Amino acid sequence: MNDIFDDRLVALRQRFRDRAAAQSAVLEGIVSDLEGGVPRAQLGAGIRRIAHSLAGAGATFGFPGIGACAAELDEFVSDAPDSPELAGACRALIAEIRRSL
Repeated sequence: MNDIFDDRLVALRQRFRDRAAAQSAVLEGIVSDLEGGVPRAQLGAGIRRIAHSLAGAGATFGFPGIGACAAELDEFVSDAPDSPELAGACRALIAEIRRSL
């Protein structure tokens, strides 16, 4: 019975890795948009959606660094959606994803 559970957990961790990598690529596009002049407030909902998703799942699947960094970005976007530092905050999560995966 433990082998089945372990196999499922391994599969779930891999799906999280795949999702985090894909969302990192989306964040890279958002950073490009931010640097290209797209209004920060217009991109905030997408950033929050990604950050919130990764924050909730990161620690659950054994990636506490991703979870913590994503939670910080989620809070940052919520508190300061027009901050000129938004691209840097997104880059921090991208870097944490790359480091952790």
